Amino acid sequence: MAGDTPETRSRFTGGLGEGPVVALYNFHGRGTLNGLVAHEGLYKLALRCAEKENIPLQEFASTGMLTDNAYVQFENGYIACLDMGFPARYTHSPVEMCDLNDLEMLSTLVHNMLLNIDDNLKVSRF
Repeated sequence: MAGDTPETRSRFTGGLGEGPVVALYNFHGRGTLNGLVAHEGLYKLALRCAEKENIPLQEFASTGMLTDNAYVQFENGYIACLDMGFPARYTHSPVEMCDLNDLEMLSTLVHNMLLNIDDNLKVSRF
């Protein structure tokens, strides 16, 4: 979600053309009392890879929304999860938009993260 329009400026930070987004925290809080706190190891991996590739990385925290990872994280004893994406304006509407450079940077970041996963990454939360 981009916070660079008048109606979202008070809820979200960041904007189009400023790089991919990593969510540090999300929590629904209305009926569905669930959410996700970013997995520390995956978050640090994202930071390292973004720095190495000179990719600006926007951080995001939210209430009132969540992703499927809020539930995926509990499968098979625990799955390390990190919500990542790209900023967009007017989501779920006919005029939704994003910056294609943000998508390209996100793709590059995820690619590099996958290449840099090694035995030192602890996938357990505990």
